Amino acid sequence: MPNWPVTTTSITEGTIIKASDLENNFNVLKNAANTLHERFSTVSFSCMVDSKLPSVYTNGTGSDVTIHATLNSYDYLIPISDGSVAPNNQVVTDYAVYGVFQVPSWCQAVRVRDFAVLNSSVLPSDAGLGVADHSTGPLEIGVRYVSAVSGFDQNASSAPGTTVTSATFLYSGDFAKGYSGSRATYPVVKQTAPGTLVLGGQYIIVYGRGGLTYTLNNGEKLGPTHYRFHVNMMCDAMVPIP
Repeated sequence: MPNWPVTTTSITEGTIIKASDLENNFNVLKNAANTLHERFSTVSFSCMVDSKLPSVYTNGTGSDVTIHATLNSYDYLIPISDGSVAPNNQVVTDYAVYGVFQVPSWCQAVRVRDFAVLNSSVLPSDAGLGVADHSTGPLEIGVRYVSAVSGFDQNASSAPGTTVTSATFLYSGDFAKGYSGSRATYPVVKQTAPGTLVLGGQYIIVYGRGGLTYTLNNGEKLGPTHYRFHVNMMCDAMVPIP
């Protein structure tokens, strides 16, 4: 870390300067700029992902019923007939947008330095239920960027825009309270350091998709599934000089 004030080797007219002196001056200025970057050039974006499937139950006759608790859409079917499949079954491909941030057009770029997701979701009690499965689409909270908001199609079969990073959560150990008997009793944080540049004028999109699939036997009740994720991104507004 450089000393302040920053001093460089003096260069006078007609003096022969060594290459090492010029390199030293450049390195002093570069280190000073990068120090300012570390101290003063961080901008943060945050948003909440909050989605809830209410309680459902079966009538007690017929076959088992499959319930999809997804992030993107819910159908309030109370009760659900035995043997049926809840129509909100877009578990894998649908995206739901929870935050949009535009990098200012006058800004050259920002670098997404840190992406953190706090999961404080609450899943229904496991008492008397069948099985829960995430294989058809684990919960995914992620970040992508596009040149225009219209470029992020929430019903796209393929991923819209350009990926930055994402975090996935499984019911067996990534929830504050949940279905698994060995579940954690505290919030879970997942964090990555993507280091991705997003240019001025482009849009950073926070999205969620996926869900859990429950199987209810005859006469069983399923309590509410409440997904709660807090997303925070730390971005470098001054990209460091390498």
